[in-house]
Amino acid sequence: MLDVLDQFDRKAQHEATVTSATNSLTGSHSRRLPRINLPRFSGDYAQWSPFRDLFKSIVMENNDLSDVEKFHYLKMSLTGEPAQQLKNIPITSENLKRSWEILMTRYDNKRVQIDAQLSALFAIRKLKTAGATKIKKLLGDVKEALDALETLECPVKSWDHIIVFMIVRKLDVESLKEWETTLGAKSTSPSFSDLEQFLVGRVQTLESIERVMMPFKQPASNSTSVRSQSNARAYAATAAVQQCAVCSSGHYIASCLKYLEKTVNQ
Repeated sequence: MLDVLDQFDRKAQHEATVTSATNSLTGSHSRRLPRINLPRFSGDYAQWSPFRDLFKSIVMENNDLSDVEKFHYLKMSLTGEPAQQLKNIPITSENLKRSWEILMTRYDNKRVQIDAQLSALFAIRKLKTAGATKIKKLLGDVKEALDALETLECPVKSWDHIIVFMIVRKLDVESLKEWETTLGAKSTSPSFSDLEQFLVGRVQTLESIERVMMPFKQPASNSTSVRSQSNARAYAATAAVQQCAVCSSGHYIASCLKYLEKTVNQ
């Protein structure tokens, strides 16, 4: 009986040790979580929804913060026009709700937000040359605008023909040729998913080529520096040779005053 109790006691101690270690490890990981910086908002309608959702999540719904602290963080997060709107409102707990409602009334306008996202989508510039970074940015800007429009309940899933038509005309010549080659003689219109898959593959191809070509590229600054040093050495060598035969100064004999003062007989 004593042996059974002893085994039970050792088992309980072991489980307590494991639980303690687990809690300690969990707490350690929690303390190591990266700090989330406050979102910033400058009055751009296209950025209002992300700002609103993130600020509400980390500040407005944080019960560990007082209303005064929340209002202080709100003012810290604003720049430009929205900051001016709240500039003269004192930081008090009563003014937090009032200030947040001012921002909501001013910027939480679904119609204007949709217009802003569409403007950003159609303002994407055409690529002049092929490049992995450029194509990644193009695709990223398009997806960001489409995701925002979908969040605003726009039927973006039915816009494939329009989106593909627009993006293809933003591609550089080489990428456009590659895209048309992939389509071949297909009679069906490609979807945005097809175009996205092509662009991802195009980026990977260009990145591979850039990695291979990188060792063969010599920085322009180095070659310029080498040429400058060579020119300097050549000039120094020429200057050293330019020694007057009459007065031993550093100029040609034709420029020597002593030589010019001499007569023909001299």
